[in-house]
Amino acid sequence: MIRRLVIFSGFETKFVAPAKISLKAHQTEVVFASTGGQKGVEYFDTLLELTLRTINEILSKNDARIVGVIASSIEDTNNRDLETKAFFPAFRRMAFPASFSKDTHRVNEVVSRLVSNLASEEFLDTYKYVKPPSAVLSLPLSNVDSPRLKKAMIELYEMRMLRPGGGIDKEVVRLRNGRGLRIKGLDFAGCINNGSHPIRRVTDSSVCDVAARLRLGFSVSSRFEFDVSCEHGVSGKSFRLCDGSIQKIPGWADHLNMRINSDFKCGRRT
Repeated sequence: MIRRLVIFSGFETKFVAPAKISLKAHQTEVVFASTGGQKGVEYFDTLLELTLRTINEILSKNDARIVGVIASSIEDTNNRDLETKAFFPAFRRMAFPASFSKDTHRVNEVVSRLVSNLASEEFLDTYKYVKPPSAVLSLPLSNVDSPRLKKAMIELYEMRMLRPGGGIDKEVVRLRNGRGLRIKGLDFAGCINNGSHPIRRVTDSSVCDVAARLRLGFSVSSRFEFDVSCEHGVSGKSFRLCDGSIQKIPGWADHLNMRINSDFKCGRRT
């Protein structure tokens, strides 16, 4: 069962109240936090916490899958940067003029655009690049050396394109027999583990938890992760966790179990 989700970023209560009623008629959940006339780090932290709570409520139902988007009226550079830090690459962002944020006469226009995009074939088609086994758009970006992929992800986040392009396949090689993806010597083999495997939740923050459950607006199983290996071994190499910290891989490890948000644990097969 698909559940639609809209996060209103930068909008005022007087706008969101009627928009929420209208979106509910289209089976769409809404996440919203009042700006109180101001934005900043605390605002986006609150929005992330509310988003995570809503995501967990939806995904607690076994057959539920999320398709979501950020509706943003934020135009100033500083808050745009904070918004991106909070929600990229978990969601895609639909931009609206700042003047829309409290203009109730624009409610129908905004709702119509949101519903249309969330139901469009082009928007939904991106899911096949996110889900296993291909999952090229679910790669943990901070540990992937592919400028083309990162540029394409930004284009998708900003809704400047709806399907991936930009020559990704020149840097991300699909291995034969569906064995995974190779990027400059590192192999990423996606799999959904069973209940006997722990969920690699390493860093404790709303932004990391949201980034572990969605990619470009599509929910991903909490048990999906990449088996990361290298022909020349991973020991001695350094990888980045979701919180930005860097961990050097010990000599005994021969692979990593890494979630889409880059949180990982070391492993050894032999």
